[in-house]
Amino acid sequence: MSEPSVGRHYRDDDWYGEDLGAARFERCTFTDVDLSEVSTGGAVFDQCTFHGGRFNASTHLSSAFVACDFRRTSFFDATFEGCKMLGSVFADCTLRPMRVVGGQWHVGPGGKPELFITNNKAAPEIPVQRKFDLLNLA
Repeated sequence: MSEPSVGRHYRDDDWYGEDLGAARFERCTFTDVDLSEVSTGGAVFDQCTFHGGRFNASTHLSSAFVACDFRRTSFFDATFEGCKMLGSVFADCTLRPMRVVGGQWHVGPGGKPELFITNNKAAPEIPVQRKFDLLNLA
């Protein structure tokens, strides 16, 4: 596996259809990056920021998005299979339709949220777990 990308800022990049495989990104910022139809397999995005980008029709297998910040990001028709999405925040995102199969998308012990969804185009006024049910994420 190649060295992780740490602290980089990607702006207005077009990664359409790229196979990122098991790439690692730590504390990177993705501003208006097109990740449409991108595929990942075992990739790790740790404490990354995604603003204004697109994950449309992308496919992610056994990848991790840990403590990431997603704002004004579109996930239209994206698939996450066996992925970990913990400690991440989604604000003003398009989350429908999105397909999630397995993985770790949940509320933590003691009811402490590990995943926050606010002001998105998917039932913004109901509790997180109920939003997952409506999005077929449960």
